[in-house]
Amino acid sequence: ALDPNLTGRGVDIGLVCRSDTYSDLKPRNDYRPDISHSCFKGLKIKFHDSGSRTAGVSAHSTAIASILVGLYSDANLPGIGRFSYEGACPDAQLDVYEFRHFLSEYVFAGSWPGVDMLTISLGWATEDWWSRGIDRMAEQFGILVIASIGNGTDARDLPLYPAAGANVLAVGVADSNGSLTDFNSPVPNHSTAGPTLDGRCKPDIIAPGNCLIAVSGKENDFAVSGDYSSFAAPVVSGVA
Repeated sequence: ALDPNLTGRGVDIGLVCRSDTYSDLKPRNDYRPDISHSCFKGLKIKFHDSGSRTAGVSAHSTAIASILVGLYSDANLPGIGRFSYEGACPDAQLDVYEFRHFLSEYVFAGSWPGVDMLTISLGWATEDWWSRGIDRMAEQFGILVIASIGNGTDARDLPLYPAAGANVLAVGVADSNGSLTDFNSPVPNHSTAGPTLDGRCKPDIIAPGNCLIAVSGKENDFAVSGDYSSFAAPVVSGVA
């Protein structure tokens, strides 16, 4: 409302997503947002994977992509009614990478993927070569990498990598108590907290994770996401 020109025009966002299923240890490319949904029509979205014969869609990725670039003027949700849906940066270019393809082509190879920033809503509780590689990518190329910290169910759950990496901006969840408008402090059963195993504070920032999201497999349907760091990370990415 303050500046209608802040739509992400000219910005290229890299979204790294994990395939939901594998065949013979190879991803089936069902990491993709469902671009048949009305909120993605006419937008600039490109996919990067290893060329599997099958290509499905992911409800998780559909939700994240809609928070970033979704745009639909005639949305409807029971209890809310009709509204105009707009992601954080609908004019941005969205490059969607299958996780293993991203690791082999860019992290292992030490190559810059050619985007302005990366957002990653996946992770593991232990550090590995690929998470250290993403850390190095941020340092080497000066690229902003934003990742979700995890949805810990108790205070002992470890922060997830790559978000727990020293050069990655880790995003936790500001608890919403089921509301789309009122947000409170983070709570341990919704937002993982540090310190990391080597004693560093994480997350670096918190954001709302309870968002209106596009529903995969339903051309015009929207839903409320719930409090998850997977959806707080694209909120921060869109603001950045």
